Amino acid sequence: MTLDKLADELADVKDSMAAALMDGQSDDERRTLQTVNMLQNTIINQPLNADTLVNIQTGWAEMHNHDVQGHCANVLLRNQHAATMLYNYTMWNWLDVYLATIASSILEGQDLGNSKWLTKLLEAVNEMYLFHIQLRTFIAVNYGLSLPSIQHTVTNGSSWPRTKKTTQRAIIQTVVEIVQSWLSFPDHRNARPQACFVHAIILQFGVEMLFLDHI
Repeated sequence: MTLDKLADELADVKDSMAAALMDGQSDDERRTLQTVNMLQNTIINQPLNADTLVNIQTGWAEMHNHDVQGHCANVLLRNQHAATMLYNYTMWNWLDVYLATIASSILEGQDLGNSKWLTKLLEAVNEMYLFHIQLRTFIAVNYGLSLPSIQHTVTNGSSWPRTKKTTQRAIIQTVVEIVQSWLSFPDHRNARPQACFVHAIILQFGVEMLFLDHI
């Protein structure tokens, strides 16, 4: 998936969410949809801004709270669940597609001035592999992110020499792992497949399908 295609898909989802927002049946429902719409708008317009990462972390917590509120009416629960799935879809695409692609471009020598935090993190991870550091803790605030007390420890179990291609792949995978942990992405094994499932539904049937019962 190219970055342009990803941006187009997210823009389409954002427009559909705006339409759903207009049809919201309660204040709680509207707030949920507004949260997702705002975060998707941030991802589209400022995908690498340090503040965007803070918003993503906050958004995961808020979406989780919506998903476990069992006292709400069925219609509200259904729409909040749809909003949670849309948020899941958007954030995993941002992490696995957009961030990974930008990281690859930086490693290839492209100068992206709006991603200083990511460049610094890539340099630190590269250093870990270059000097065969077995254990390293990455603290978010050290990379210019307003995420106090957030850190992630990486174990480097591969100390043998690597080719340039395999080293770059390992660096990108490690950066994705670190950011996933920093921003409180779901860590259960079904999280990524669920995002792929939502992606397939949206492509084939449109975002409205997510608002049906039992999806």
